[in-house]
Amino acid sequence: MRQKFRTQLTLTITVILLAAIVLISLLSNVFINNEFEKYIKDSQITYSANMVDNLNHQYNSYTGGWDEEYIHGVGMSAMYDGYIIKLIDSEENPVWDAQNHDMATCSHIMTDIIERMSSKRPDLKGGFVSQEFALNQNNEMLGTLVVSYYGPYFLSESDF
Repeated sequence: MRQKFRTQLTLTITVILLAAIVLISLLSNVFINNEFEKYIKDSQITYSANMVDNLNHQYNSYTGGWDEEYIHGVGMSAMYDGYIIKLIDSEENPVWDAQNHDMATCSHIMTDIIERMSSKRPDLKGGFVSQEFALNQNNEMLGTLVVSYYGPYFLSESDF
């Protein structure tokens, strides 16, 4: 009788411990995923803010023109990071547009992101969104930066 009681007690404690481990693991996974999603969203906001800050400094007020070579570099780098940018001057003229520059690469990158997110996060139901940011220098409106990306957020292959 005593041996049977010990066996039952051991099995009960083992089951309770296993259930606690599974519960803690599931809750930890949910918490970590939520925090990672917040981190990715914050990273996208920071990336866009850094581009705006960077591009604000590429306008030469003496010549009244943009450093288009630098903007091209920023635009191409952003494209490979999953952001499609368009810079419009204060008179609504395009200064640099990723889609006009290299539509094939833009399409390839957007398709790759859509397929990756659809296959690995079908519950997200995202799509490409655009945000506009005013570009200013010394309180003078220089233009607008339009940043398009997969929202509400997207993950790269290494993020997965």
